[in-house]
Amino acid sequence: MIRTDIAVALARRGTVSIATFFDLVTASQVRAVVLLVVVALCAFMPGFTTIPPVDRDEVRYAQASKQMMETGNYLDIRFQDQPRYLQPAGIYWLQVAAAKITGYGPAAPIWVYRLPSLLAATAAVVLPIGLRCRLRDKPVPSLLRSSWWCRSF
Repeated sequence: MIRTDIAVALARRGTVSIATFFDLVTASQVRAVVLLVVVALCAFMPGFTTIPPVDRDEVRYAQASKQMMETGNYLDIRFQDQPRYLQPAGIYWLQVAAAKITGYGPAAPIWVYRLPSLLAATAAVVLPIGLRCRLRDKPVPSLLRSSWWCRSF
């Protein structure tokens, strides 16, 4: 529910100042988190589905995940014939899960393999505000710091 003073200010002015906007958003922790998710996705999504693989490791991870789905062997992680035992297995399993959940399977485009990274980056932006609000109950500074994190990814 919107606080009365904010609603009165909005009705009087017809426009929203930055301070009023932050008061409205941070009146509820849920609204602050939703705003951060929107800001994070706006920062991370441009080119998400259209940019080709830009790093050699991105291709290796995607290919190894594709091979896991094709062979059905989810424990022996390989890129072509070479084992990839030094890398954490969790990212491969998350990429396989993303490909299966989206319904593409082994024929998934590269953006499907990027979904776990998108979710992790969004969580990295949102989790600090949740922790800060639980510890100090001051969402405005946390909202500003967390939205600043979107620049760094």
